[in-house]
Amino acid sequence: MMEKFTFRRKALSTLCALVIGACSAFSQTWQGHSQIVQNYPNNDVKSYGGKLWVASNKGLFNSSDNGVTWTDVTSSFPGNSDLVEIQFTNSGNIFVRQNSYGVIRSLDGGTTWELDTVGVGSNYSTHVLYYDGTADRVFLGIGYPKYKLYYQAPGDAGWTAVTAIPSTMNSFTPVQMTRKGSKLFLVDIYRRVLESSDNGITWTQKTGTGLVDAQSQVGPARFLSIGNDLYYGISGVWKSTNDGDSWTRIDQGFASADTRCLYYDGTTLYASVYSGRKTYKSTDNGTTWTEFGGTGSWFFKAMAMHNNSLYGVIHSKDSLYVLGSGSTGLLALAQDPEFDIFPNPANESVSISDIPVNATIKVLDITGKEVYRMLSEREQETINTTSFTNGIYFIQIEAINRTSTRKLVISK
Repeated sequence: MMEKFTFRRKALSTLCALVIGACSAFSQTWQGHSQIVQNYPNNDVKSYGGKLWVASNKGLFNSSDNGVTWTDVTSSFPGNSDLVEIQFTNSGNIFVRQNSYGVIRSLDGGTTWELDTVGVGSNYSTHVLYYDGTADRVFLGIGYPKYKLYYQAPGDAGWTAVTAIPSTMNSFTPVQMTRKGSKLFLVDIYRRVLESSDNGITWTQKTGTGLVDAQSQVGPARFLSIGNDLYYGISGVWKSTNDGDSWTRIDQGFASADTRCLYYDGTTLYASVYSGRKTYKSTDNGTTWTEFGGTGSWFFKAMAMHNNSLYGVIHSKDSLYVLGSGSTGLLALAQDPEFDIFPNPANESVSISDIPVNATIKVLDITGKEVYRMLSEREQETINTTSFTNGIYFIQIEAINRTSTRKLVISK
């Protein structure tokens, strides 16, 4: 099946840039800010200790210059791939959840790392990592095949299973946690809401009426407490004024959307949705919403306010975005050289069309290693793939100071 992309000619790109630049004088737009690691998606962004932090499929990175340059904090630690959620403790310890291989932690601010599996074992998928600063405990939620919630104080030798979960909670899979006042709250993948009054040791189930199934679990933090109320982002934005017993949908402006990210900076509530890939904000705790730009073909997985700027990472992309004024909004980013790939999956050859003449064409393997390179002489080129082994590759086009990458599957 063909992946269809149309290459934007230079004249059109220039026009788009001028239009976006003019619009930016009057409003803020989402702008591509910096690339973390090419071809490795980012999953979470946090502001901590004066630095920006990003968890990616390649490792944990931080930046001391507002995201201009990045340092790989976990480069010396093996097995640190597929990082999806970051938590910092009161004492500066760092916990990072991996999607399929548990948690890694650093007890010295990121200098050294260890795989934190004592008490939970291996070969399982994680679903939530939450640090409760009041109790000074880190919680880890695991679904199949364990269906358990674990906790530890930072620096403990291992995880302790929470045993006081209601016996009716079959296939218990915790996915979101938050604290409101003296209570902790938890939601599992089946929209069941639990409450704890003893810092997460024992839990009782709330009525939880009104919530729909959690659907996609993309986005590490979509369960918030604001004032006396709870907020949850699933297929829309929901609010509870009675500690999770009943829920009311409050996303009047985007009622058909599937919310993938929910973030609160202390004054403004932000939501990113799958439908239309749009973002919304509310300055009255969800009573009214305003759309403030889209994310092209992607939705935000996480947002963070850092040095008075809002940053975000979007699904399946390797770049950091910032909300601000300027001439490089998301539409300008879409000026990257774009092209057709056919067939995909490929067997003996793959054709690439709608590419500029004199563009550099590269083929990268799954590790990012370059395995083929050529210079285009026409707008359509063909690459012989008979010598390539089966697997996932990336075709990368470099032209006009822009780079665009598409996934290619070789299957013989």
